[in-house]
Amino acid sequence: MQTLQVPAQTYVVYRTETTLSVVNDIAAREVSPLYEAVQQAQLPIAGPLEFIYWNVGEDTEAPFTLEIALPVATEQTALGKYEIEPKASFQALSHTHQGDFSQAYELYTRLFNDLFAQGHQPTNQVREVYHKWVDLTSEENVIEILLGINA
Repeated sequence: MQTLQVPAQTYVVYRTETTLSVVNDIAAREVSPLYEAVQQAQLPIAGPLEFIYWNVGEDTEAPFTLEIALPVATEQTALGKYEIEPKASFQALSHTHQGDFSQAYELYTRLFNDLFAQGHQPTNQVREVYHKWVDLTSEENVIEILLGINA
């Protein structure tokens, strides 16, 4: 994993309180409508889709805030049921995962073990940046995982 400064960016955001056990169901329901709203509004897409997890823990049934966020270049502040908001720059440990993502829990366990072994302290933010997504078990997936760390 490498340390990087993730730049500030503006996003169209779908936000919900949920648990890890139903994230895939939410994604299946909400990603396409988010893209459709952005395309209908003719907002320029400025990067790949991100899932932003706030205050997520190991317990798959513990509630946390999920944001499905699409980077855009706009001055608007709302788009239907979606908020348009800037996200501040933050420091993170970055890992790019390629392939099957069905064992994400085990992957995250290894990544957090590495984070602590390197002497870092995590923040309350984790992001998944979907550079390429086919389906949960595709070997073609490319997902950048960003673990927020205290600077």
